[in-house]
Order: sequence, then structure tokens, then C-alpha cells
Amino acid sequence: MKKFTEKYSYIFEIVFLFIWGLIPLLWYKPGYIALGHDMGFPLAPVDHFLDRLYVWTERVGSFGSNQAESLSGFFIHGLEALLSSLGLSLLNTQKITFIFWILAPGISMYIFLRFLYPKKHYWILRLSGSLFYMLNHFFLQAWFIAERTKFSAAVSLPLITLFTISALSEGRSFLINALLVGLTLFFFNAGPGIPFYAGLGIVAGFAVSYFTLLRANRKNIFRKIVRALIFSLAALISFIFLNLYWIVPLFLYFSQSFASRVGAAGGVEGAISWSREISKNTSFTNLFRLQGIPDWYDNLEHPYSKTFLYNPLFVFLSFLWPFLAFSSFLFLRKTSSNKDKVYVVFFTLLCLVGIFFAAGSHRPSGIIYDLLLLRVPGFSILRTPFYKFGVIVWFSYSFLIAYTLFHIVNSLKKVRIIFKIQRFLALSGFMLFIAIWSLYNYPYFTGGFFHWSKSYSTMLQVPNYLFDFKKWIDETSGSSKRVLLAPDIDPNTRYEIYDWRYFSLSTIPTILTNKSVVANDAYLKGSEQELVRTLYDDLGFNKNFDIAKYLGIHYILVRKDFSASANGSYSPQKIINSIEDNSKFEKIKEFEKWIVYKFKEQEPYPLFYLSSQNSFLDISMADFNKIVGNPQIELLDSFFITESMLKYELPQKYVTNNVVKGICTLCFPIQTVVETPRMRILPNSRFLYYLEAIREERKEVMFPNPEQHIDYLLGNVLKKQVLIQGILKQKKEPALIIIILEDIYENFAKIAALIYSIPDQQRQNFYINRVSSYYKYNDRNLITWEQSTDSQDLKSKFLDLQWRLASLSIPREKEEIIDKHSFDVNIPFPAEYQIMLYFNKNFVSSYPDSQVITIDQGEVATKVTKTADEWMSFGKIWFEKGTHKIKIPFEETVLLQHSVPSQFDLLSSQSSLTCRDFEMNDLSSDIKYKVSFLYRTEIGEPIIRFLVEQDVDTINLNKRPTYRVNSLLKRDSSWSRFEAEFQPDKYTQKFKLKFCVNSNSIENSLVKVDGLEVIGKSRPDVFFISASERKTPLSQEIKFIRINQTKYLVSIKGNTNTSFLNFGQRFDDGWKLRPVDIKDLEAVFDEKFILGSSYNTEEYGLNPEVNLLDLINRKRDTSELSHFLNNGYNNSWVLEGKETNFIVEYEPQILFYRGALASGISLVILPIVIFVLYFRRKSYAAKN
Repeated sequence: MKKFTEKYSYIFEIVFLFIWGLIPLLWYKPGYIALGHDMGFPLAPVDHFLDRLYVWTERVGSFGSNQAESLSGFFIHGLEALLSSLGLSLLNTQKITFIFWILAPGISMYIFLRFLYPKKHYWILRLSGSLFYMLNHFFLQAWFIAERTKFSAAVSLPLITLFTISALSEGRSFLINALLVGLTLFFFNAGPGIPFYAGLGIVAGFAVSYFTLLRANRKNIFRKIVRALIFSLAALISFIFLNLYWIVPLFLYFSQSFASRVGAAGGVEGAISWSREISKNTSFTNLFRLQGIPDWYDNLEHPYSKTFLYNPLFVFLSFLWPFLAFSSFLFLRKTSSNKDKVYVVFFTLLCLVGIFFAAGSHRPSGIIYDLLLLRVPGFSILRTPFYKFGVIVWFSYSFLIAYTLFHIVNSLKKVRIIFKIQRFLALSGFMLFIAIWSLYNYPYFTGGFFHWSKSYSTMLQVPNYLFDFKKWIDETSGSSKRVLLAPDIDPNTRYEIYDWRYFSLSTIPTILTNKSVVANDAYLKGSEQELVRTLYDDLGFNKNFDIAKYLGIHYILVRKDFSASANGSYSPQKIINSIEDNSKFEKIKEFEKWIVYKFKEQEPYPLFYLSSQNSFLDISMADFNKIVGNPQIELLDSFFITESMLKYELPQKYVTNNVVKGICTLCFPIQTVVETPRMRILPNSRFLYYLEAIREERKEVMFPNPEQHIDYLLGNVLKKQVLIQGILKQKKEPALIIIILEDIYENFAKIAALIYSIPDQQRQNFYINRVSSYYKYNDRNLITWEQSTDSQDLKSKFLDLQWRLASLSIPREKEEIIDKHSFDVNIPFPAEYQIMLYFNKNFVSSYPDSQVITIDQGEVATKVTKTADEWMSFGKIWFEKGTHKIKIPFEETVLLQHSVPSQFDLLSSQSSLTCRDFEMNDLSSDIKYKVSFLYRTEIGEPIIRFLVEQDVDTINLNKRPTYRVNSLLKRDSSWSRFEAEFQPDKYTQKFKLKFCVNSNSIENSLVKVDGLEVIGKSRPDVFFISASERKTPLSQEIKFIRINQTKYLVSIKGNTNTSFLNFGQRFDDGWKLRPVDIKDLEAVFDEKFILGSSYNTEEYGLNPEVNLLDLINRKRDTSELSHFLNNGYNNSWVLEGKETNFIVEYEPQILFYRGALASGISLVILPIVIFVLYFRRKSYAAKN
């Protein structure tokens, strides 16, 4: 028995680690499962896995999307699917999955440490290092969302390091080790977490460099470098060939979308800003203490961070780990092993490299990381440096602390006492480490890390009715039937929130079923957002729902457990009530809190249908909602929107009617968004600020015209505001703030003097609006700073600057239109067009019965009629093709008649706050309102604040309600005018104008207000609408079969000349229409397998008795120029030939098949090559 235990001691060590791997069993209470946030754990693992075998998914994106990024998660989700397919429950599947992923990094580290120190007496080093790597705070933060991609990368990290050392330091076969690197990254490839390869690359690159240069001299350096290069190249090639199944589709996808994705994230500047946000607390001190995890500091409701940041015991332990790690050097003196010195130095240097990268944009090395983000192509995907490189630090510490612990325990063995007591002391030392490490990682044993917020958690009780809904929707026949989620998701956050504490950007159906579900989630693209928004608006305001048929929506799922908070622009309950009270909908299924409705009369278009009657809309997507709501405008079988078709030109023969929007001739958009620059001056460096001020003064004299000078001064103002924010954040150098405030005042004073020197009136008005937006931004900042600082001196300085700026003659926002009645219209086809103006309904009622308009300098008398609440018609006029100039007089302002007195007094006594408010109702979200009044201080020196308060019934400034205007008024005994504009949110109808006076002394204060008025401003949009000239419908029938989600067989009966074949999946250049010959049409489309029919389209299921490959012959490809974006989202092809049978196929899927074949062949060949090389090497060694 003793010999067995000595020979197979590693079994006991692995069993020890396995016991620790059972920790996830402590996390579960009866009926609970981990779900939500960014976890991505599927409620249907097998369905989820099968879906990921395709490059195109119908599960995500409402109308389908390319999921090339997810293909590499084959093994991550394959494990979950395998366990589920064995008959395990969802809960048991998750438990075993979590056990695997908590254990796998520990086993990987154990293999690595056993390779370095295989002898039996190193068991403490192996177990402590493996346990440290297996359970630590870096992985703990990932466990609240069970970040399997991170764990996958963590598993491969020690193994890749092992193979690198084996090839370059131990003299083993570099080719075998290179192939083993490829196999490791085949099974543990970080899934869709591509940026995690950065950490792997840093470690691998550093290991290759270190062990190549180790013991190198003039004689062997060239040979060692060549060996390292061959090893690296062989490893890279084996990795590529084994992973071609996802690399090829992903490379194609990134080549087409990388620039747009970086742009959507804010570009490189956005990546730098985000990196700085993530790196706020990643100081070297924190990283050496294994802290700096962003969520610890940003989440005020973090379940355990306060313990580690403020508890004295845990703060002490945080200093213990770096002490133990770098104490490893102390024991190098006591060993003659050169190997130990090599490894300790390697991991120490690797730790320093890891700390540099994990620190990201934090000082002092942050400037280098920012330069990498800015200059290195593709580096911007590494905008969260701590999460990508932090694993390197923990990996290094795992070895260094284990090495130190081994030598500490080994020193106890040398104590000259009884042998058994020596062994007991050694074991006690190891157990003490286990106890301390367990205490320091106590959240692993409580599972409290799942409860990341008081309101939400990622450990939930999932209602059973979700699975009842899944069963029903999966049994619904046909691939044409989409479900619309109601209510909509808050467009400001895109969060899916339920009253059972679920919170995520992923809607529940995306992890529940593979069926297509439509929602205004974060995955909508381009015009899809406006289409879906229009549909939700129609539901909320009980308008027509025509847009639903173009989107293929059959059902509406009302979720009464949805619990997102309502606000002025978002009202989930309003949509629920509208659906329940509307007779156009019929309830067909009820799953407790999930209720399914369908349209009673309206029949949605199927997945494939033909259209010969097409509408052409030369409008922006922002106007789409207006067009759909006009009963005079008929959307035909399909519609093309110019904004979505910039690279196409649609011939007139395809157009039945068209709508063109007139463009205001002399409009200048008001700049309402001010982009703040990055801070370039350190907040505590007054000397640098003075140097920068000198440079600014020298540069200021170089501008030849006032416009450039104003631009420069506005830029300076922004830089100074960013600098003040940085100083306030770090609570340093308040004296510098006072200097900066004075400089801001001087810049605005110069601007006020310069702006009227611009000679061109249009440009002057443009700059008035531009300056006004910067002034408002500065005013908001001053209010925010005054409220956030504790310094009374700074508070008074902020208020003083507001009053001083208010006294400057800084021009306020002017009308941005010089000639507000003139429009240009580009008529695409000659026809008779009806001229229609879209007003807000509050303005239409007062319009005259007739009006003279000007068309191309000729006057035309028109009859004005009201056609709908928001629409006025100016009759029909013939227009030739080309650009025309139209001038239409209209009234655009109206004085609101509210119970608002034009004159009143505000009295405040003895340092008290007095507020007076006036309620306003029936405001429209389509209108911009202007409030203006005169005021003056008659008694005292009060603080005066004017607010426009939204949706607040009581006056309570401490609760910080929503304000559309929040301005501090200047204190002056002479009359001053105040003007401000505001626009209500969509669902807000009640506002309050609030005047608050706070007496600034023990004396009374009196403020007089006069001339208070509120004016609504609404400029109409002009549309030109051609009459519908319907063509004779062609006699056509479609039959189609869904072979899989990337391939369809379509057969058309009848004349296809000048028709469009519409395919209701998201437009993508990857979708190809290819003509084919079908040998036996009746066998392929067997009536026994029909799934449904509508609009002359029939969908069939696959006939299991027929081999489609034998009956289908491909023909030549059709021209790609016939592929259009139609209906704002789907694919459409022009059919002009005699072809009637087609294959519609997603081409990247073919690349996936080819890549998968290459990966499969490589997976068979590489192990054979490894075994052959191994036994040849072993045979050669035996002979010698």
C-alpha cells in the first residue's frame, strides 16, 4: 500500500483538487438557477448548441444576424448540450458545468506545476499553486456571470506555458509541443472571447523570448532563435488549421464590420475613454495587492467589496500576498538549483509585464497604453485592459506564492524534533495556508457574489411558464411566424428586466428558443430601429398596425412580469393596456404572466413573397413614423427607402408610387451635443497649466477670421471644464480652479465681442447657435459643480461665474433658418404629386382654406384641406423629374393658453426657500417650447433658480426630479430677460414651471417676475406624394422549404417578370439567390408536408423520403446587382428572367463547412503525427 501511495500520489492530489471543485454545489438553494446579466447560460442547452452550428441565427437580432463571433464557443456550449442530451435536468446540467469550469483551471495549473516539479515532496507547491489559481478574486468576479470564455482562456494559459518551456528549455521536441499548443487552443479557445487571446499572446511571447535568450551565447543564439521561430510558426499553423471552422467566417465578418463596430463604440477615442474608466483604480499598488477590480469601486451595491477594501484583517491579508510572492527571492540563496532561479525570475518578470498591461490607462504607465490604443491597428478591442491581462498577474502569483510556501513548510521539516512532529508541522503549515486562503476567498463558499445588486441577481427562480411558452412556440409550425415582445424595452437602456430579479441586455427568448422574436433590443441595426419603434408607437397610441405585416409578426407576447421603470419617454404599462383593450387583437394562449395575442384580421407577409406593386420613399428613417400614420399614403406590397439604399438606383418600372420629402433650403442644425476632449494637463500641475496658458495666448493671434478664433476659444473652454472635473474628482488644487474659472470668463467675453464681427448673416446665426449650446453646457456644469463640492469658497465662485456670464452680451439661440419657408425637392419620376405638410396637431386647425405657393419662381394658387390630425394637403401638381424649388408660407408658433399669470412676486424670508409653481398640461413631444420672462431683485440678495419640472407632483428638490430646464438666474436690481427652450418626452403631458428663491441672509428677499409666456414652436415637414398607379397583379405562386436556417429551396409558378422576391431575414450581402433545376417538383413539394400558406405562398417541410442533393442541380449565379434592401430590413431580388426555381443560401455558411472539414481533418492527423513523433523520438533515445 505504501508503494502504491508513493507511486500514485498524484491521484490523491487530483482528488484533493476535485473536492475543492465541488464548491458550486454550495451556491444553490432549492428552485434556483444561475441566469441573467452577461451570463449567456441557455435555458435550452441543446437548441442553443445546434443553433451555433450555423453562421446565421434567427434567435438574435429580431430579423436574424451573423453569429460568426459565436462559432468558437463550440466546446463551451457543446459541454452544456452534451450533459442536457444525457437526460440531466437544467439545474444538474448547470451544476456539472460549473464544477467543470471551476476545476479545469486548477487541473491545468496542476499539470503545469507537476511538469516543473514532478517529485513527490513538491506536493505542497503543486497543490497550493493550483488552488491559488483555481480560486481567486480575478475569477470570483467572473463567476457572478459564469464567464466561461475567461475560464477557457485561463485553462489554456498554464498549458501553453508548459509546452513553450518544454520545447525551448527542456530540449524536448519543439514540433510535438507546437502541435500540443494547437490542440489545447482547439478545445480551450476562449470561445467568442477573442480579446482574451491578448493575455495568452503576452505570456506566450514573453515565454518564447525568455527561454530563447536564456543561456544564449554567440555560438548558439542563431540556432535558438531559429528553433523558437519554427516552434512559434508551427504552433500558429496548428492553431489556425484546427480552428479554421470559426476563423474563416469570423475573418470575413470582421473584414466587413470591424470599422463600423469600432465606430459604434466611439472609435479609438471611445476606446481610450473606456480604458481610462476601467483603469481608474488599477494602480500598481492595487495590482500588487491583487486588487483594482473595477466593479469593487464602481458598484455601490457590490456584495463583498467593502469587506476587502475596508476591513483591517482583509486589508492586511492583501499585503500578505505580494510579500509571499516576492519573498521567493529570499529562498533562492538557499538552493543550488539553477532551475528554481530560472523559474522564479521568469514569473517575477512576467508578473511585472502583466501589471503593466493590466494597469491599462492608469498612471504612470497609462500614456503608453493609450498610445497603443491610438496607434496600433486593432488594439482598440483591448479597451478593458484589467479583464484581458489581469490573469497574467494571478498566474504569476500562483507560482511565486506556491514556491515561497513550499520553502517555508520545507524549513519546518528541518526543525530538529521527532520525525512525526516534523511531518505534522509541515502539514499544519499547508493547512494554515488553506485556511487563510479560504477566509480571503469566503464569497466562494457563500455564493453571495451572484447578488450583485439589491434589486437584481444572477441566481434566480425561473418561472415555469417560460418553459410552457417555449413548448408552445417550438411546436408552432412554419418559419414565417414572428413574435413581438410587449411591452417594449426602455430605449434609453435596452435592459430586459423582470420582477423575478432578471436583468440583462439579452431578452429571455434568445436563451429560451431558436424562434424569431422581435424586440427593440440592443441588436437592432440601422433602419430596423425606426421600424420597430414605429410599431411600438402604433401599439402605444392605438394607431394602425400595418407595419407589423411587413415585419412578419403573427403574435404579440405580453409579459406582465416585465418590470422596467416608466419615465417620460417610456411607458410599458401603456402598451400593455392598449393591447388588452384593443378589439383588433385576440388572446390565444395564456401562460400565467405571459399572454399571447394575435391579429384578428391582418395577415403578415410570409418569409418569402413576391411583390410587383412597390412604394419608393425618398425620406429619412426619422420620418417613417409620420408616413405610416398618414391615411393618404399607401404602402404597397413592399417599400424601398432611399436612406437605406444609397448604393442602388431603382428604375421607374419597379415603382408604383413614391413619397419624397422636401429639404429645407437654408436650415442650420443647432449643435446640441458638446463633445468633451481628453484631459491633457495633470490636475495637480499648476506649473504645466501656466505653460499651457502661455502657449494658448501665442496661438490665439494666429487666426485670420473670427470664426476660427471662436472655434479655438470654445475648444479652450471645453478643455478647462474637463480640467475642473478632474480636479474636483481628485479633490486637489482648489486654488487652480479659481484661476481656471477666470480664464473661462475671459474666453466667453472674447467670444461675445467676436461673434457679431462675422460678416455673413447665415454664418453668424450658425455661430450664435453654436456658442449658445456651449454656454448652456457650461451653465449646467457650473450647477453640477456647485452642488457636488463641499467647499463654500468654491460654491460661491461657481455661482459668481454664472452671474458674471449672464451679464455678458453672449447671444442666445436664434432661429436657425433665414428663409424658413423654402424647400428643395428632388423628384425621381415625372408624375402628379400631392403636396402635404406634416404639422403638429396643435397648429393645423388655424390654417387658411387657400394658399398661394411658389414653385420654381412661379406662383400657384392651391386649396388647403385638412386630411388628418397632423396633415394638411395643398392639392396635386404635376412635377417633371429633377430638382424643384418650393416656397410655402406657414405659421409656426402659437402662444399656449395656460393658467400662467404674466406678473407675480416671489418673497423669501430669513434664509428660507420659497417656491412657486404653475402647472401646464397637454404638451406635445413633437414641439419645442420656449419660455421667457423678465425679472429683477427688489429686496435682498437672494439665490434665484428657475426650473421646468417634468412628471413631479410635489415640490421636493432633494429628490432630484427630472428637469427640462434648471437655471440659476443672475442677481440684479435692473430688469433682465430669461429665455429657455425645452421639449417634452413622449409620454409626458404634465409640466410645472417653478420659481424658487432662497434668501441669502437673515433679511427678506423680493423678486418680481413679469411678461411670463410659453410659446410652442413647430416647423412642418413637406412631402410630395405621387398617386398609386396599380398594375395588374401577376398570377404567381411560391413554394418554399426551409432546409436549415442558412438554406432555402424556393419554387415560383407563374410569370416572374419585373417582380421582386422578398426574403424576410435581415439584409446581408452574404445571402445569395442561385437558380437551380429540380428534377421532381412534386416529390420535393409533397402536399403531405405543407406547413402553412398566405399571400400565394406555401411553406413545406422536408420530405424524409427524398434526397434533395439528388434532385437539385445548380445553375449559373445571378448577378449581385439584383440584390436590394427592401422594407427597411429584408433581402429582395429582382426577377426578370425565366428562372422559377432557386436556392437561397447564406454564403458564409459554405466557408464554415469548408473550415469545419479542414479542422476535422487536422484533428485526425495532428494526434497521429504527435504519436509518431513521440515514439520515433523515444525509439531513437532508447538506441542511443
